Amino acid sequence: MGVSGRSGAVLAGALAASLTFGGCSFNPGPSTAQRAQAGDPKAQYDYAMNEYGGEVLPSTPGAAYTYGPQVAWLLRSAQGGYAPAFCQLALHYRDGSGTAVDKVQAVNWYRRGAVAHDPRCEWELAQLIAAGEGAPRDPVQAYAWLLVAQWDDGRAKKPFIRGSMEPLSQLIQGDLDSLAANLTAAQIAQARQQALSWRPELAQPPVPQ
Repeated sequence: MGVSGRSGAVLAGALAASLTFGGCSFNPGPSTAQRAQAGDPKAQYDYAMNEYGGEVLPSTPGAAYTYGPQVAWLLRSAQGGYAPAFCQLALHYRDGSGTAVDKVQAVNWYRRGAVAHDPRCEWELAQLIAAGEGAPRDPVQAYAWLLVAQWDDGRAKKPFIRGSMEPLSQLIQGDLDSLAANLTAAQIAQARQQALSWRPELAQPPVPQ
């Protein structure tokens, strides 16, 4: 091997081991898949969404997405306590994508996300409770969760926008109006008290973070 060949091999080896920028070396470290396999809940979530998220068209024309592996990784991530996995996992249980429809499990994971102050989970949870799916029908409790969702969405850095490009704030307000049309003033007051008992900070306007 000539000098240029040896130099190229050395350079390739150095780049494989680390990246250098501004005099500082950076080792890329384990891949997302490796960290997921090692039990990192965030990596498990990222691996589920990037590898099996259905964001990219299937390589075979007409092939169906397989969400089973995504559900398995999301479950591992959620069981590890990674909050962003709660809502995504609940969605699969609610719709039966990659697993059997299980509204009870959907409510369970939406509730975990709601406790973690995820406004999308709070909104989705309210919808299921209002419909009596996966939990006893309770429009008062549903209204309370919508109030909590509205507050948390008001302080979110990046408000959630559904695929329809409709901001979550509009969806929450629409559901509040729909429920209020069938609730008495006393029931709405009860819902507000229930929301405050869960989250006393709702007494103050939300401050965006």
